[in-house]
Amino acid sequence: MKRIYKNSDIKLDLTSLKGIEGKFIIKFYTTNKEFFIRKTDQDVVVEDEKIYLKLNWSELEVIGDGVLNYVINFISPDADYDDGKFNNTISKTTDYYICSNVQVTEEETESIVDIVAELGVSLNEEIARSTSKDTEHDDAITNMDMAAAQALVDLNDRIGIEAQVRTQTDTILSQSIQEAKEEVESTIKEIDTVTSFALTDLNERVSDSDRVATQALNNLNDRLTYEAQVRTQTDNILSQSIQEAKDEIETTVSEVDTVTSYALNDLKESKADKGEAYTKSESDSKYVVAANLAEVATSGDYNDLTNLPTIPAAQVQADWNVTSSSSKAYIKHKPTIPTVPTNVSAFTNDAGYLTQHQDISTKQDKITIVNHGTNDTTFTLTPNVYHIWGTVASLTLTLGNGTGYFDEYMFEFTSGTTPTVLNVPNSVKWVNDPISIESNMRYQVSIANNIGLIVGVSV
Repeated sequence: MKRIYKNSDIKLDLTSLKGIEGKFIIKFYTTNKEFFIRKTDQDVVVEDEKIYLKLNWSELEVIGDGVLNYVINFISPDADYDDGKFNNTISKTTDYYICSNVQVTEEETESIVDIVAELGVSLNEEIARSTSKDTEHDDAITNMDMAAAQALVDLNDRIGIEAQVRTQTDTILSQSIQEAKEEVESTIKEIDTVTSFALTDLNERVSDSDRVATQALNNLNDRLTYEAQVRTQTDNILSQSIQEAKDEIETTVSEVDTVTSYALNDLKESKADKGEAYTKSESDSKYVVAANLAEVATSGDYNDLTNLPTIPAAQVQADWNVTSSSSKAYIKHKPTIPTVPTNVSAFTNDAGYLTQHQDISTKQDKITIVNHGTNDTTFTLTPNVYHIWGTVASLTLTLGNGTGYFDEYMFEFTSGTTPTVLNVPNSVKWVNDPISIESNMRYQVSIANNIGLIVGVSV
């Protein structure tokens, strides 16, 4: 059994299969027939009068690990039939085993490199030991040089071949991956387009609500800032007025103290001149000014003043939730902040607005299977749908209207002990014309652009 490792290809010799010179279909598989590689006579490569089919690793890795098998359907000449042809089906097991999880090593390349290295070491040792210039020694050196040069040529050839194989494999993988990426990207773009429309509309609606809320908050902040400025100015004015009043009172008290001091001194001197003693209770009409001064004139206490100004209490922090207009924390002219919806459904939809994801279930990217059993033996086929019948004596089918794109009419039926009579429109041309329905066979049929292909296996 030959093991086929990762990134390896197969060149399969089909020369021993007699009678497949004409058209044929061959399917390769391992453990699951649902995953297969399909080839036809168009894929054949003829070299040195032998027939080959090449299987690249990009195809082999799809069918999974296991022994490689194949089923081939072809028409061979047979004089026992009226048309001189017979539809053949051959199943075979190859001697290849697919190992997709094992990477091809480069042991051969490393071996050649080791040989070259050993030759180089031997050459250096030989030169070191050489002390004579005799012809035999020169010939030995020349032979070793040639051997090393040949080894290097072989190494370069091997590396070149492996580089070509890797390049071809990378190209095939890149093409397959690129096609899959393009299909996925196309689907994603369709979904992104629908989602983008919905998100754009939602963002516009939310943005409108945000702008209203933001404007209301800005108005509130401006109002609070303005009130804070007014309070600051009021505090400054009150503070300045109080300070000015205190300064004026202190100036007046100082002046009164000065006058009183002079009056008292004059009184003391006058008493002294007269030989009289001075007492605080004595009064003199000459110094009535000092006697009639207010109490604050001598105490200097602010609280002894009359007609004291009313100093407002300390300012309080404005409170949004205060509703009483008599409270100092009350905020006037508060803006009305609208309620911002939390659900998109709370908005009123504009004309043409999408309320749900567009239905793409009708996108033609899958094949629907319809099981008819033994019913509907006269039926109009729907394109791009796989119809399955059980064992039926006859089957009369017509082709339904196409979709305007590429349409394929596909069906399957089982022929019992008596061969099924199959009737299709005369416009259908068969690849393996004329067709022959045999007993105890299950057939699969594909019709595209009025070209039909039918294959069968025994049951």
